Amino acid sequence: MHLNSYITDTIISIEKEILHDNIQPLCIPKNIQEIKQFVEEVNKIIFYLNQKNKVAQSFNANMAHELKTPLAELKAKLEYSLYYTALQDNLATELRAFIQKITSLENIVSQMLYVSNNNIKKLNNSMQRVLLNDILYSILDTKKSEIEAKHLKTDIEINQAISMHGHEKLLQHAIGNIIDNAIKYSLPNKRIKIILRKKKNFIFLAIIDYGIGIDKKELKLIFHPYYRGENAFSNSDGYGLGLSLATWIFELHSASIKIRSKKGKGTFVGVKFYTS
Repeated sequence: MHLNSYITDTIISIEKEILHDNIQPLCIPKNIQEIKQFVEEVNKIIFYLNQKNKVAQSFNANMAHELKTPLAELKAKLEYSLYYTALQDNLATELRAFIQKITSLENIVSQMLYVSNNNIKKLNNSMQRVLLNDILYSILDTKKSEIEAKHLKTDIEINQAISMHGHEKLLQHAIGNIIDNAIKYSLPNKRIKIILRKKKNFIFLAIIDYGIGIDKKELKLIFHPYYRGENAFSNSDGYGLGLSLATWIFELHSASIKIRSKKGKGTFVGVKFYTS
């Protein structure tokens, strides 16, 4: 009975500590000394995992720092060439495309740096009440030129003002990534449908496009970091990190994401935020 109680309490404790990215060593109960060696071995694993996590965070932060400066310098040189040099139209178009790609990469690097410099506990502590309606309309406003360039129509269905406890900056990035993909993969003159609904115990967000879709064999792989399918190389300026980071952000907000797609028909992305 003592052992069962110890195991149950330990599991609950570790589950809470994992959420805060800080697993503490296990205590050896005085009344169950026979598991002392086992607990000591588990603590060695916990120490190793904590050290590994610190190294990974440090590496991500250092890599992001190293990338920021050369990206900024490259972007500045390309912008100078674009605005202060006489260029042929086709070359100017290519330069604008390169600048847009660098901007996308800068955004991803900034998010990597932000997450690396803030552990789970800090991110949770910085959460506050956010209005999802405002986040959606803000994202659509920043994507206005891209939407107009493809002559897309946006259908928005929101039944009320919907707020939740969350991190506004990270939610902007995660939801923005889904909308960005919907725009990129939509065919011209089609529409993008956005649905936001509040239910009893959850909030549901759906983003639907009627574009090129995703092949069935790729659906299981698109959440993997750095994975980019056939469509991504020809239609996207992403680098395979956006959806993986967005999924991590949704998980941080107690949300699940599901994607259904059919090649040539379009893609449905559903995000379910559990509120209780």
